[in-house]
Amino acid sequence: PYQGNLAVFSRSAIQIWFVEADDAANTFLQTIKNTGTRAPKSVRSYGNNDVFYLADSGVRSIKARDSSNAAFVSDVGTAIDSIMVEYVNSLADARIEAAISVLEPEVDRYWLAVGGRIWVFSYFPSPKISAWTYYDTTDDINADISELVRLNNRIYARAGDTVYLYGGDDNDTYPGDDEIVATVTLQFLSAGTPGTVKNLEGFDAAVEGEWDVNILVDPNDNNAFIDVGTIAEATYPDGRAAATGSTTHFAPKLVCRKAGPATISDLVVHYEDPNEDG
Repeated sequence: PYQGNLAVFSRSAIQIWFVEADDAANTFLQTIKNTGTRAPKSVRSYGNNDVFYLADSGVRSIKARDSSNAAFVSDVGTAIDSIMVEYVNSLADARIEAAISVLEPEVDRYWLAVGGRIWVFSYFPSPKISAWTYYDTTDDINADISELVRLNNRIYARAGDTVYLYGGDDNDTYPGDDEIVATVTLQFLSAGTPGTVKNLEGFDAAVEGEWDVNILVDPNDNNAFIDVGTIAEATYPDGRAAATGSTTHFAPKLVCRKAGPATISDLVVHYEDPNEDG
């Protein structure tokens, strides 16, 4: 379903139809060319206006362009395209075509299971959050997920002859220490002045769980970083954590290996621009 109409997918085109109870009254509305999917179970209505799907170029969505409701393709997956396409292209055709999606029940995140990974889209328009991540299930499941079902506000996944329940029976089960490693890395930031060297002065964040924090300082070398240390709560009341160095670009990287929930609500990198007065 799309905007009260029907979207019909092929690999290289999408048709929009107005459908009536009487087949003779069905009306063709529009063709969207040069996009589509070969993974029919990846197609998922998202919110009131979007339809997400796995295209050859990554995850895309169709949505209304304006009040006319004419559909166009949105590049919702651009932030993760290079990583996702490289991974998907490494898979056999049958594994790509078996990709399957579901909407996570608590906040309606779009989940897309392809091969040994589940790609997750988080979208919260009011705080302007639009972000992608993925779960690597290779070591824990050791089989592709063939079915994803949302039932009674829970997610069930089938892989081989085993059915998994996300969050466990109590919906509050988390991995143990070192069982799952969560890694959060931001892109390299320039604070709007890519040609200016910044003097880094500190780091603040509001987190739950124990996180090891580094700040990458060289876009050409991911092994060049400032070790901020370990934080396990909001740092703001106690003053910023030390993080000193000079760079034009910086990228915070946080890693959690501990048991229990792990969240990052916000983070701040403090720096001084030597070219500014005061």
